[in-house]
Amino acid sequence: MLRKKITLRALAMALVLVLCALALAGCSATNPNATVLLVGDIKVGMTKYYSLYNSYKSMYSSYGIYDISTAKQFQAFQDLVFNYLVESYLPLYWAKQNGVTLTAEEEAQVQADFEKELNGYLDGYKADVEESVTDEEAIRKEELRLFKKDLRGGGWTYKEYTDLMLENIRGSAIAKKFMEGIYAERVSVTDDDVKAHYDELLAEQRETYAETPEQYYTDYLAYKDSGAQQPLVAPEGYRFVKHILVKSAEKDETKDVDAIVAEIQAKIEAGEDFNELMKEYTEDVDANGDPNYPDGYLISAATVDKYDDAFAVAAMALKSVGDVSVPVESTYGYHIILYAGDVSTEPLVYDDVKEAMKETMINEAKAAVYNELLEQWEADTKIVKYYNRVSAVR
Repeated sequence: MLRKKITLRALAMALVLVLCALALAGCSATNPNATVLLVGDIKVGMTKYYSLYNSYKSMYSSYGIYDISTAKQFQAFQDLVFNYLVESYLPLYWAKQNGVTLTAEEEAQVQADFEKELNGYLDGYKADVEESVTDEEAIRKEELRLFKKDLRGGGWTYKEYTDLMLENIRGSAIAKKFMEGIYAERVSVTDDDVKAHYDELLAEQRETYAETPEQYYTDYLAYKDSGAQQPLVAPEGYRFVKHILVKSAEKDETKDVDAIVAEIQAKIEAGEDFNELMKEYTEDVDANGDPNYPDGYLISAATVDKYDDAFAVAAMALKSVGDVSVPVESTYGYHIILYAGDVSTEPLVYDDVKEAMKETMINEAKAAVYNELLEQWEADTKIVKYYNRVSAVR
């Protein structure tokens, strides 16, 4: 998978697109931040809704499951957005109900965070400043002018938008302070709790992985991708492989795939380092730059179905650590695969995972408290969703 890097300019342009699209969606040009949701006395504006709606839309569309073809499906998607916003603002509403305020030091941090966020937006306009402008102060002045111009195009004044930015940052700080106070009172994990959990989880995973070895693959990816609990033990048969991918020529008729593959093979046979060649040649960006996967791709006989058939068969056919395959053609192109290493079946040492496990347990306990409070708060808070005001957003 190719991972796109988000630049400061992209962030600034995303803001502009949101503001311009709001006008196209039918929002009042004089009030693009019309209230679309009430959480108690907190008014949530169209900008928040529109931005979140399109984030969800993009995600669902990438999986081919964005479907609002019926009124029922459309409202279900609207509720997905509304409910996320409700859950985001409930802690702030109840923080204010409980009289939570910021200290002078905390307010100073809010101002610093605001300046950092604003400067990030302005930095996104640097490429649009004329090259003849070289003085830093003059450059920043021009960036600010361009930013204000885009805001006006979306129906905002500079003060309206920056006031909203500051309000959002301050609100987040108040809600965070409120929740941290609750967690301090209600969440406690001792070293004895951690050791007991380690022993219980180790026994459970040994039994599970013996019966269903592919579950280790699922748990490992959850750990790497989502920060879930690291598996404490692995079943027999798992290995790590790395590969150099040369994609098929497709539309690029000038690309000589055979020559590139032959060149890589010759360098491998000459003893050049596979990892260095991977950095130079592979067209699988994840395999070459993802810090979460320094060891390569995880595979076993139980998980060959997770990969392209040709790749998986070749990866599992390698006999010894350090072996390199001949070029293997798959639906992606040509792979040269390295058997990078075996996954140890020895359990992780308790002292090595104690702190990470404790942090995971604390986070899980916080999540349980948070979800319990959300249910209670939602029942005790007046919530109004203005479906008619967001009907044009789809």
